[in-house]
Amino acid sequence: MLLIYFNIFAQNSIKNNFTQKKIDRHIDYIDKKVTEYETQLNESYAAEDKANLKEKIELMTYSHYLNDHKTK
Repeated sequence: MLLIYFNIFAQNSIKNNFTQKKIDRHIDYIDKKVTEYETQLNESYAAEDKANLKEKIELMTYSHYLNDHKTK
């Protein structure tokens, strides 16, 4: 006769149970993080646009400067 013994432990700790309050809190946390991430992306895009705009202005003024000196 073969007997197999194994223990089953309950997985019913407080950490493993979700209440509506915990779910709402976690959803609020995720929404807040997504909003922060979107804000950071928008700021970085704005900074890139400013840097690109400054670079374009510098190139335009430099090319204008070169064109003026070539014609003289």
